[in-house]
Amino acid sequence: MAYLETTTKPKLRFELPASKPSICKRSDKDNIIHSSLFTINDFNRLFKKYNNFTFIEKALLLTFYQFQARPDSTDWGSRTQLHIRSGDKVFNYDFGANYKFPLYRALLKLKEDKLIPKNLSHYIHIANKYLPKKILIQNQLNQYLEEHKQTFLKNQEIVDKFFKLDKPLQKGETYLRSNIRLPRAKVKEDISFQTFTLDKNFTCSFDANLYKKGIFLINNKREYENYFGLFDKDGDYIFIITKKVESVNKLYDTQTFAGMPSPALSPYCVFQDKEKRLSLMALNSRDPGQLLYHLYNYKIQEVNNKTEVLNYFNFPRHQFLTNPSRLLYESNKGSEEQLRYFLSLDFPVYHAEKLGAVFGLWQDSNNRTSFIGDQRVDVFQTCLEK
Repeated sequence: MAYLETTTKPKLRFELPASKPSICKRSDKDNIIHSSLFTINDFNRLFKKYNNFTFIEKALLLTFYQFQARPDSTDWGSRTQLHIRSGDKVFNYDFGANYKFPLYRALLKLKEDKLIPKNLSHYIHIANKYLPKKILIQNQLNQYLEEHKQTFLKNQEIVDKFFKLDKPLQKGETYLRSNIRLPRAKVKEDISFQTFTLDKNFTCSFDANLYKKGIFLINNKREYENYFGLFDKDGDYIFIITKKVESVNKLYDTQTFAGMPSPALSPYCVFQDKEKRLSLMALNSRDPGQLLYHLYNYKIQEVNNKTEVLNYFNFPRHQFLTNPSRLLYESNKGSEEQLRYFLSLDFPVYHAEKLGAVFGLWQDSNNRTSFIGDQRVDVFQTCLEK
């Protein structure tokens, strides 16, 4: 099957932004980003009570908090997509399944690059001391417990911590967290990253040109994903996406839920010129790289401000899938002209309510950095909360 491209695509029709804002105005406070307001509230209280943490200490506290709040998708064994800016240094990485403990290796990489000044054990000690003793059950963790209820009921350790009267803890209920420990393993893997050029100044972590040849990067495994980040008022940031797939055995003794790094790529693309830098990340999809490739074809690299980026995110998405060959399309967001175009491609077309999620990191010519969320998923920012 060849990838379908013509020169007669319908014109872009951008939706008006929904009532839920996705972009912050400039703020003098740290901007915490996560899928749950529980995280935002916990860290607002924590940073207000202890106001002497450095930026990297705050970022690592937020990371280690995920081990407690989202152990379904975040631990040492999670595949880790990492975006970080420190002064004039900007890094984008995807630590994949070729690493036994990808998140561990990602943090060690930051230590090697002198972005983390002290050993990880120092920050783990801080996390074990200052993180909330009681963790609120977030919606995604409740769903994970419900999905695996019959298996978990056979595990007394999990039952004692996450169940009450043989029922999973519900959203908003609490459990006592455990202390975090480093995995008992020496990490010796070499760091190796490859980037692919789509066009001048536009590079990706995957070979997007494969789509032109009809080669799709479709993942058939069930993944559990999490995303979180911290931005300071000066433009430094750390943003992380983690994901795991199920496994029978634990990767290490203290792993809460057995799981291993996802073998599927965590795609991102970066466009940079003299006026701007735009990093794009895709997730929550069987082929997230395809979503980024479509944005490239729609010329998202020509945007002039972060509001235009959001407009592209709001544009109705489509996605080709195989076995059987079909096209999914967000028809409720599109126009009749767009629907006629897709129906003319001689592909079965199916309606999809939501297709994936795309996030953006926008840096303007004044080096101000903004996080741009996707209204298809829950993503909260401190600077948008009253």
